[in-house]
Amino acid sequence: MDCVYETYEGKDLSQLQKVTLVIPTHNRNYYLSRCLWYHAHFPFAEIIVADSSDESKRRVNHQTISEIQQMFSTKITYLEYDFPAEEYGGEIYRKWGDAVSRVETEFSLSCTDKEFLIPMTIAKSVMFLDEHPDYSIADGRYYMMKAMNLVLPWQGVNTLELTSNDVLQRLNGLLNSNVPIGTQFALQRSKIHKSIFSNMDTYNLYDLRFGETEIELFPILYGKLMRCPDAMSLRDITQNIKMTGFNRGTIVKSESSYLRYPWISDYPKVRYEKYLNSLTECLINNSDEKVIEKVIEKVFHQRYLGTDLDEGKMKHPLLNKSSFMRYIWKKLPYEFKVIISKYFGSGMVEPRLRKNKMTKEIKIIIRLIKSTSKYYETDSIVHHMMGDIR
Repeated sequence: MDCVYETYEGKDLSQLQKVTLVIPTHNRNYYLSRCLWYHAHFPFAEIIVADSSDESKRRVNHQTISEIQQMFSTKITYLEYDFPAEEYGGEIYRKWGDAVSRVETEFSLSCTDKEFLIPMTIAKSVMFLDEHPDYSIADGRYYMMKAMNLVLPWQGVNTLELTSNDVLQRLNGLLNSNVPIGTQFALQRSKIHKSIFSNMDTYNLYDLRFGETEIELFPILYGKLMRCPDAMSLRDITQNIKMTGFNRGTIVKSESSYLRYPWISDYPKVRYEKYLNSLTECLINNSDEKVIEKVIEKVFHQRYLGTDLDEGKMKHPLLNKSSFMRYIWKKLPYEFKVIISKYFGSGMVEPRLRKNKMTKEIKIIIRLIKSTSKYYETDSIVHHMMGDIR
């Protein structure tokens, strides 16, 4: 029995048969091989891979999928895309949206090829949405593995729930939280999930920043958000930062679409206004609450302008006042940032996940990441040996 089967032996994952998992990927054989091997253990109705890789990388992905389908019974549908690269990242949502449009199950969710989902949390989320028709999305807490011994929360304040019956109050609740809500990887009702991307096409929101905002806000118009305290996923970002001379960290932009494309403050004014108007029109036309118009731009500004990027790193709102303070902030140990944030930043920097708080499910993912990291540089497929990891 391999390590993942051993971890989930005896657990009821039958609810996953109502779920389709969508995995967008681009030129990352190593990540996709690892991601598919892990998720193919679980009884999802279908896994859809949306691949825009170069031809040579696609040939390897074909091989990976063929071999994994021989190893497991999970249905994997492989889609290929040749959308040309766009300056503002629109091609990402073109392929993602097409993949979501092909979903046939009642529920669906997406994850990156660097992600490891916790199936028990997904199963609980399915049961919750089944029992609560007034909720549109459900998930748990998101974590990222930043270094081999550093697991941190991400996607904003993961405990945030939006449970008001009034859409305007839900949006204001998001504003008052002062952080992005991070719903784009939550479990969703597929009908709403498809509407998100069809509206992106209707209103021409093929843009990394504005498209992402529509993905996050659209489900809130249609229902409430439930977020349980259990882990939903662990993302591997251990390769996002390379240590260079004198141990200075350099962000690898190819590892993150969030950093590859222009920041919102660099948008030409005409483009910014055009896409903001399209976003507002999209959300208003899909809501009975016309008063949300005043809230949308506030949410967008908070999402992208309340904080900013400084040399590839996110600024804390407290640190916008001087470059010296930003420099000091970057040098502080993580635990100091948590303490400072607790008293002056509304807890925006959450404590790291301690080892004694890690579940068996989290620990096995960490072992998988550590054991395969040596294959990253060569972008090698790794699914052949992962079953031997203990």
